Amino acid sequence: MIEVHQLSVRIAKKQILKNISLEVNPGEVVAVIGANGAGKSTLLKAISGQTSFSGGEVFYNSQPLRQWKSKELARKRAILSQHINLSFSLKVIDVVMLGRFPFFHQENETQRRMIAQWALEKVALADFAQREIHTLSGGEQQRVHFARVLCQLHSPDESGDKFMLLDEPTASQDLSQQYRLLTLAKEVARELNYGVLIILHDMNQAARFADRIIMMKQGRIVASGSPGQVLTRQHIFQAFQVNCLIQDHPVFDCLHVTALGATATTKY
Repeated sequence: MIEVHQLSVRIAKKQILKNISLEVNPGEVVAVIGANGAGKSTLLKAISGQTSFSGGEVFYNSQPLRQWKSKELARKRAILSQHINLSFSLKVIDVVMLGRFPFFHQENETQRRMIAQWALEKVALADFAQREIHTLSGGEQQRVHFARVLCQLHSPDESGDKFMLLDEPTASQDLSQQYRLLTLAKEVARELNYGVLIILHDMNQAARFADRIIMMKQGRIVASGSPGQVLTRQHIFQAFQVNCLIQDHPVFDCLHVTALGATATTKY
C-alpha cells in the first residue's frame, strides 16, 4: 500500500501542496483529477520521490520513502511521466528494455528481450520493436514508455505489492489508444494486483476506469471517494467552476458528466 500522510510541498517559497493525505491499495485504480495548476503532477512527483516535500510522509508497504534504496524502490514502483525526451535515438525494444535495469544482475539479455516484447504486445506496438523511437509519433512514443513501465515491474517470482504512477498517459493518444491504455491499467490492477495512481483530465474516463477518485484544487483535496461520491455538481463546480449535468452512462455501469458551461456566481 502507498500511504501519504499530511504531505506538503513548497517550491521557491510557494506552497504547492497542502496537507495531502491519501492511500493507494494493491489491486485498485485511483484517479487524480483537477484543473490545471491544482498540483496533480507535483503530487505524483512527491509520491514517487522525484520532488522533495516540506512536510508529511510517504510510505510504501509501511516503510517510509526516505528509507528505500533506489534500486529496491524501482522494483516496487514505476513512473510514467507526462513529458519524456530522449536526447539520443534508440530502437524501441531497447527503450523498453531500460525498464529491466533493476534486474540486470538476475537475467540475461534474452530474458530481458522476451519481457520487453511482451510489454510491447500489451500496448499494440510489437511490430515497432526495431524502429528508432524518434521516428514514432508522440502518442506512439508515450505508449513505448508505458511498455517500459510494464517491463520494469514484471517479476512474477518476486512477492510484494507493486505500484504504477501514471501522469496523464492518455494526453497524446487518439480515442482508441486512450481506452486501450486505460483498460490495460485496469487489467494490471486486477490481474497483477498492482496499485495504480493515475492523473487524468477527463472526468468520464475517471468515472469509467477508476475505483476511487481524488479531486484537487489549489494544492488541496476537495473530495475523495468512489466516483459517485466525488463526481457531484457541487464538487465539480468547486474545483472547475463549471456547471454540469451528471447522468448514468447509457451503456456502462458508471456516471457520465456533461459540461454545461462556466458561471462563477452559481450557488448550490
